[in-house]
Amino acid sequence: MVFRYRGEAYDFSRADVEARMRGIAPDRITTYFMVIGGYHYPVKQVARTCMGVYDQQSRDSRRFLISAGFTIHRLD
Repeated sequence: MVFRYRGEAYDFSRADVEARMRGIAPDRITTYFMVIGGYHYPVKQVARTCMGVYDQQSRDSRRFLISAGFTIHRLD
């Protein structure tokens, strides 16, 4: 799935995202998270790792990950 962010195209499938996160320890979750391999990851950490963009907003991270086929959860 191609995701556009600030004029750049990022092409990641769900399997690509899962492979990139393998072996990476999850950061502390503040609001939104997703589950990969049984681990709970903050959405911004996953998007940052996959896209290499460090100043994205949470909504952009969520859009990217939803487009790759993930379900996003909110910490209550």
